[in-house]
Amino acid sequence: MIAAGIVVVSYAIDERRASAKISAASVKDLQEFVRSTDDLERAYSSCQTMLEKHMFAFSHDIKNSCTGPISKKINEVTLQVERLGASLDAASWSEIDEISKLMLEDSRQGLIALEMTGGFEDEVVRSLKDMCAKVKDEDLFASRNKSIYEAGRSAMIAQLNYFFTIRDFILPALDSMKARVLVQARSVVSESIPDNMIKKANLLSNILHDRKNFELEVPKQPFTLSVIKDRSSRNIKISAGEGFDFIEQARWQQVLVNSRVESLRGRSDDIESLISCGVLKQEARKLMSEPVR
Repeated sequence: MIAAGIVVVSYAIDERRASAKISAASVKDLQEFVRSTDDLERAYSSCQTMLEKHMFAFSHDIKNSCTGPISKKINEVTLQVERLGASLDAASWSEIDEISKLMLEDSRQGLIALEMTGGFEDEVVRSLKDMCAKVKDEDLFASRNKSIYEAGRSAMIAQLNYFFTIRDFILPALDSMKARVLVQARSVVSESIPDNMIKKANLLSNILHDRKNFELEVPKQPFTLSVIKDRSSRNIKISAGEGFDFIEQARWQQVLVNSRVESLRGRSDDIESLISCGVLKQEARKLMSEPVR
């Protein structure tokens, strides 16, 4: 009987030790996920700040402040989510896994915005090269102006879609995901859970639902909307009156003027070609090495 009692006690001690190890491992996984999520949240916040600052972001802005930093961080979070399966309850893990996949898809919105912005810049550079011709082709000039505007407008809409996705879904989702994980971590170590943390954690389902149903309605005045995007609803509709059309065209002209400089950054061959044909002055070479804004 004594021997049997010793075996039972020994088994119970071993079980508690094993449970403690599992709990410690779970807490470590949860803490690492929170750290990775914090890093991703900072990267997205920096991107949002840049997009708020500029009515129209050029490709170097998007690369430096958005797609570059975010692509590194989002892969870390995706890997962390895979490890959380054993540390979270099934329902929480399922929602976090689903929204992390959505965020991975949303990160491609940044790549789309980058690609479309780059396409606009290509059109601008081509229009500058058209000016090298000794005989001006009016039809080509008109056609190029139209293609530049269409490319610029498409890029602006892509940037707006990316901005609203970050502001209204990605950042709130990251905050709620962290809360879910922190609730679990506190439960593992039997710590009290603040009400505001529980409230944030419970928002995840609604964010997931709203994100799945979000599709940006193409704005009629995207450049005008971009100026006020930081204080506007993603569903805002701007009146298409005559006055607004004038403002929209003025905003577009502002982007177009800036694009003739910003589109040339880092394009050494294009700059040399435009200098040699007389479209650009020698001073334009500073754009080859000038730090981006």
